[in-house]
Amino acid sequence: MINVITKPTLFFPLLVFCLSIQIQAQTINLSKSHIPSNEPVSYVVDFLRLDSLLISSIEFQRNDIKDIRTESSEIIVKTRLWVVLDGVFLSTQKEKKEKLSVINKEIIESIERIDKIKASELFGKKGKNGALLIKTKKIKAGAFGE
Repeated sequence: MINVITKPTLFFPLLVFCLSIQIQAQTINLSKSHIPSNEPVSYVVDFLRLDSLLISSIEFQRNDIKDIRTESSEIIVKTRLWVVLDGVFLSTQKEKKEKLSVINKEIIESIERIDKIKASELFGKKGKNGALLIKTKKIKAGAFGE
């Protein structure tokens, strides 16, 4: 006996399918790459947790993305981009994990992806794949009741 399912019942297989289609494009907006559902989706880009509002400000190029996968309600993305956090280069995966995984998305002021031409002008050979510039808000004295 063969059962035929006529209606999709799982969110993430559809998500992966949709992402694979979206990656074919030259420019990728990850916040528009999934099928909306009742479950909130969060994004982890090089260990940095972002919501759909923050991720929507970044227009990735197809070659920027090294790996993309889903886990639970997260879309996990590894990039080829050089990551610069408040002017400090994060050159290894270990550095990225240590620095980016502890950043609260509320303190992120801006995220900008710059192309390889501009990144090479700014950072030399290190910028050959482009860069992701992350700027955090500066905490003012007394912000935490001091």
